[in-house]
Amino acid sequence: MSSGNWFKIKIDRTGIFKVTYDQLAGMGMNVNSLKSANIRVFGNGGGMLPESNSAPRFDDLQETAIEVFDGGDGIFNQGDYFVFYGIGPPMFGTLCLSFSGLRIRKTFMMIGLITL
Repeated sequence: MSSGNWFKIKIDRTGIFKVTYDQLAGMGMNVNSLKSANIRVFGNGGGMLPESNSAPRFDDLQETAIEVFDGGDGIFNQGDYFVFYGIGPPMFGTLCLSFSGLRIRKTFMMIGLITL
């Protein structure tokens, strides 16, 4: 994440998310002549970190697979979109959250425009 432009998107549930050209433009992205191959999504999903410091965990955001619908031209134009699977916060009342009294309402994914 040391290069490129990064934008945050809220994930409030687990499921498939659709991000359109207009949404990217509304986030302030420069979408003029945007190559579809330069769009990346990163995140680590919902949930809390394990209590044990020795438990395995990622030390950086992981890339999430996306499927781009750009009409086959490789350019992200008006009317184009991409989809990805996002893991939202755990449901209230699960074992780990019921003992801690914490409630996570949303997580975030990062959308990046990477120059290849």
